[in-house]
Amino acid sequence: PPPESGPEQSKQKKVAPRPSIPVKQKPKEKEKPPPVNKQENAGTLNILSTLSNGNSSKQKIPADGVHRIRVDFKRCELCPHKDGALKRTDNGGWAHVVCALYIPEVQFANVSTMEPIVLQSVPHDRYNKTCYICDEQGRESKAATGACMTCNKHGCRQAFHVTCAQFAGLLCEEEGNGADNVQYCGYCKYHFSKLKKSKRGSN
Repeated sequence: PPPESGPEQSKQKKVAPRPSIPVKQKPKEKEKPPPVNKQENAGTLNILSTLSNGNSSKQKIPADGVHRIRVDFKRCELCPHKDGALKRTDNGGWAHVVCALYIPEVQFANVSTMEPIVLQSVPHDRYNKTCYICDEQGRESKAATGACMTCNKHGCRQAFHVTCAQFAGLLCEEEGNGADNVQYCGYCKYHFSKLKKSKRGSN
């Protein structure tokens, strides 16, 4: 016959340790994005819609909406390119550090931090020039965007964006007359190739 279940045995069953099962159901709710202020939400929606197609009624707010807005507004005032290191300008905009270095009239209010970038001394003539590299590469709509530098060869009138020249490998650092003894300049493709040939010949 089965052993009698006395009170001691029943107590042992009750005292037997149970496996510890962590019960954490509430943290799942924390994984959801935090609630956003409705007014802030609506403002983000309007901005994103205006940038895309101007229709805000059917537009959904993406999860990274704030980040996309920042990217759209960080546009260099001196060239049409968005990539690269951007710093604040004196008028609240943005500009590439490389653009500031290679356009002579641009200055840095704080040389150590290289910002803000001061554009007030840039002549309007630079903004009226068109980038011949943009024209050659089928970007006619962006050729007149921003300000252009000119070929460092005396008498050459070819103008181009600093970043366009950078991508084409046309920027140079030459010995200058200033205190820093460095002149940031660039050449058009024709004169850059001639410069390289002359340097090879001298060597």
